[in-house]
Amino acid sequence: MSLPLPVLDIESYTVKQIQYQLQQTLDAPRLKILEIYDTTQISKAQDFNYYVQDLEQKNIVHAFIPLTSLLQPISDICERGVRVNPRKGLKVVIGHANVDSSQKVLEFAHCLVALGNVQNFQLVNSDPNSDTFETATPTPDCILEGFNSLKINENSEFWIFNQRQIRTLQIIRTTSGETLEHSPQFDPLCTLCKQNKAEYWCVNCNASLCHVCNDKSHTANAVLNTHTRIPMNRAGCYMEQCPFHPQNKVEHWCPVCHLPVCFECKLTGNHSQGACSKHQLIPLTEAYLDAIKRTNKESKYFSHRRRVIAEKLRDADVRLNDISSNERNLEDRIMEEAKKAIASLREQSGKRALIVRSNRDELYRKQAELDVYNRFLNTVQELSGPVQFIQAVDSYNDICQTDFKHDIDLPLDLYVEGDLALAGSLSVKPRQLIELPPGVHKRDIDVEEQNFRNTDVYTHTETTTVSEAPTERSYTYTTNGGFISKGQSKHQKLKQVTLSQMSSRKRQKLEEKGIRINFKPFEGSQILTTEENRTNLYFTFPFKGTPQTQLLFSSERDGRSIPVMHQRIDDVGITCLLIRRGAQVFGGFAAAKWNHNGEPFGDNSSSFLFQVSKDAFIPFKPRVEDACALIASYETLSFGKYDLVLDNQFNNCSSRLEMSYSYGLDPKSNDPVTFLAGSQTFKADLVEVWGFFNTEK
Repeated sequence: MSLPLPVLDIESYTVKQIQYQLQQTLDAPRLKILEIYDTTQISKAQDFNYYVQDLEQKNIVHAFIPLTSLLQPISDICERGVRVNPRKGLKVVIGHANVDSSQKVLEFAHCLVALGNVQNFQLVNSDPNSDTFETATPTPDCILEGFNSLKINENSEFWIFNQRQIRTLQIIRTTSGETLEHSPQFDPLCTLCKQNKAEYWCVNCNASLCHVCNDKSHTANAVLNTHTRIPMNRAGCYMEQCPFHPQNKVEHWCPVCHLPVCFECKLTGNHSQGACSKHQLIPLTEAYLDAIKRTNKESKYFSHRRRVIAEKLRDADVRLNDISSNERNLEDRIMEEAKKAIASLREQSGKRALIVRSNRDELYRKQAELDVYNRFLNTVQELSGPVQFIQAVDSYNDICQTDFKHDIDLPLDLYVEGDLALAGSLSVKPRQLIELPPGVHKRDIDVEEQNFRNTDVYTHTETTTVSEAPTERSYTYTTNGGFISKGQSKHQKLKQVTLSQMSSRKRQKLEEKGIRINFKPFEGSQILTTEENRTNLYFTFPFKGTPQTQLLFSSERDGRSIPVMHQRIDDVGITCLLIRRGAQVFGGFAAAKWNHNGEPFGDNSSSFLFQVSKDAFIPFKPRVEDACALIASYETLSFGKYDLVLDNQFNNCSSRLEMSYSYGLDPKSNDPVTFLAGSQTFKADLVEVWGFFNTEK
C-alpha cells in the first residue's frame, strides 16, 4: 500500500545509511528497507532548527518509532508528522525499539529528537547516590529549569513535552520475521547434501561443499578436481549477487556511489554511461579487504569522543562523590544545631546530584552508543556478505565523521559541586565560606585614608547646563553636591585618584606593619586576566585585614541570571562586582550586604565604582537629590539609581556617572555615559561577583 508522499530510492546511499541506523537500533543486520517515504515539511524543519539553535546542549538523536506505538493514524503522520501532546508528552525510545517479529512488515517513523539537556526522572530530595527512577507518569512540571527532556528509566526511554523537539523525517516499511534474527547472510549448509556444514566454495560450480561432498564430487572426479575451491571464510566475495541484476555475481565496488557493480551494470546498467561510467571501480575482494583494514583502526573522532566522555564521567563521579561527602559532613554539623535544616540540605544536595546524575547517565548512554557501534559492526562483519559489510563500514565511517566530529550533543560541562555549607543560620546555601566581613563603613577607615579616598574639590568651578538624564529630567548640581533647580549648575573639578595610587599606598602601609598576603587575589577570574590588575584592585579595598577572595557568582559558570546571582550573593557580606564589556573592565565595591528589597542602602558604607581599563577610582559622592549607594530588586542590581545598573539578565545594562558616584566628568558632555562601558546602555559579556572571607579565627 503506497502513501501520498515522495518515495526514496532504497538503493541510494542515503537510504542505506538510514537502513544501517535502523539495523543497529534493532540489532538486526539482515533487516531490509522495503519502502521509505519522505515526510519532510519545510515549516516543520525550520521550527525544529530554530528550537535547536536556542539549545545550549545540541543533543539531537535519531529515533525509529514503531507506528503501532503511536496513537495517531498514519494519514495524520503523513500530513503533520509525529505529534506531541503538551500536557501528556510523548515517550521516545532511543537506541532500541520493541517490535512484533510475527508481523509480515514493520512500520516506523524515523524522527530527529532534540533531547537537549536531559534530566533523570528522579526525586530531587533522594539520596545523592540513588539511581532509582520515579514510576509515576511524568508531567511538564517534573522538568527542572534548564532541562529540556526527562529520562524515565535505565532503558534509554525519554519523555518530551514540546512539539518543536521532534521532526519527522521518513515513514519506513521493513522486512520482519527471520531478518530480525542473528543468522548468516549465506546458507552455511552444503549445496549438495543440505546436511553438513559447508567448508569449501567451488568458484567454477558456484556451490558450497562439505568435506564429504568435496571428496566425492570433486576430488574423486578427474574433471571436477581441476575446479578452484577456496575455504568458506574467504568465499563471500564470490557469492554476492548484484541487487540490480540478481542473476549476476558482484565483481566490483564503486567507492563513489557506494554500490556493488556486476559486468552487466558496467555494460548496460547504472555504470554504463554518464558520470558513473568514469568512476574508478575496485575489485570486490580488494574493497572487502580494505573495509576489514579500516575497522582495525578506530576513527580519530570516535577515539576523541570516547576520551571526552571518559573525562566527563570521571568528573561527574568525583562531583557526585563530593556532593555525597559534602552532604554527610554538613549533616553532622546541622544535627548539632537543629534537625529542621536537614530537609533543606537534602533537597539542594539532591538537586545537584540529580543534575550530575542526569549528566552522567546521558554520558553513559553516549558511551554505550559507541560500544553498540563497534559491536554491531563486528556483527555485520560476522553475519553479512562483503557488499553489506562494505556498506556498513562506509556508513559507520560517515557517521563517525558527521556525528562524532563535534561534541555539541554531549552534556555541557558540569558546574555544580559539593559546595553546600552552613551559613550562619540554619539554612543551606552554596558555600560562600562562612566568615565573610559583614561590611566596611566609613568609620572603619582611618582619617588619613578617608581624606585620600574622598577626592578633594578644587576651588575653581565651571557653570554648565545638564539637559539630559536617564529619567528624562534636567539635573543641575551645587558645588557641595546638592540638587538645585533646572538651568545652570556648578561643574565640579574633582581630584581624580587612580587605582594604582590607592593600591601603592595600601601595600606600603601593610609592608610597614610586616603584613603580606600569602594567596593570589581573584585567582581564576576570567575578567581580571593579569596578576597586576588583580593585585592592584585588591589593595584598593578598605579592609583592616587581608581577607581572601572567593568567587560567589559567574555568569559563565552559573548562567546569565540576576535572580541566581542574588541567591548566591545576598546577605553574605561585602562583595566586588566585575564586568567585562568588550575591552572595558569595570565594576564596583559593595561595602554592605546585598539584598533585593528595592530599598536604597549602604550610604554610610565605603562603596565605590572603578574602571580597571582606565585605572580610575570613582567614589560615592552624590550630586543629585535622590542619590543612593546601593539598590537592588530581584531582577536588578545597581550602584546608585543610575550610575551602574544591571538589568534583564545582564542584557540591558546602563551607566551614567556624576549622579551618586562622581569622577569629575563634565555632566553636559557624553563622558558620564561612556566612561565605564563605552556607551550608556550595554550588554555585559561576562559578570563575576567576588566575596571575601577571613582565615583567622
